[in-house]
Amino acid sequence: MKAKKSKKRFGFLTSLFGSDSNEPIHDVGLANHPGIELEDRESLEKLMLIIQNLPEKQKTAIILTKIEDRPQQEVAEIMGTSVKAVESLIQRAKAQIEKQLKRSEGF
Repeated sequence: MKAKKSKKRFGFLTSLFGSDSNEPIHDVGLANHPGIELEDRESLEKLMLIIQNLPEKQKTAIILTKIEDRPQQEVAEIMGTSVKAVESLIQRAKAQIEKQLKRSEGF
């Protein structure tokens, strides 16, 4: 009887974990919370605004490589420049974005 009571008491825990292992069945980290979704949306809007204010070549390079996920060789062909120039533009764009994000967060 004591074992039955123990099973009932901890039954909710066994429903969260597989019977074969101690691995969780459900991923709690993927829970959708309105507050988290709002923060994510605001962060994305802030990031896109910063990208829009970058110099034209940096903006083009960062959008094509990071947002459209194009290879640097293809971006270089599109922009009529070398791969090294695209790498440089991306690095400068990243540095500018990081600087603007830190400034907006008050660091």
